[in-house]
Amino acid sequence: VCVEGDRVCIVSNGVLTAGVEVTICYDPDADYLDVFERWGFFDSSAVVHTAEIEVTPSELLLSACDSQPWREQLVMAKAEIGYNSEFNSWWIPDVALDACPLLAAVRALYVSVEELQKA
Repeated sequence: VCVEGDRVCIVSNGVLTAGVEVTICYDPDADYLDVFERWGFFDSSAVVHTAEIEVTPSELLLSACDSQPWREQLVMAKAEIGYNSEFNSWWIPDVALDACPLLAAVRALYVSVEELQKA
């Protein structure tokens, strides 16, 4: 891709016929979220569609509505399945957000005892 004056041109090493799809690789090492952060769109060809949120379980617990031990147990149970301590981050999928461990951990910060008993 090159810019000539007020025109953007695509230069090809071969013949492009009408209807041929042309794709551009912005960065072969960029992951799904990197592409969004740098260029503002998601790469539909990416195999992995996740985002990482940097917040520790301890930081989450600081924002809890109270300091009940059962609340900490709920958050830590979700951290066991969705938190990566090496990267200090939670992995957020682009599908099944209702099953996302971080969102469940955040809900645990504010859930009432009555709501837990109903579940």
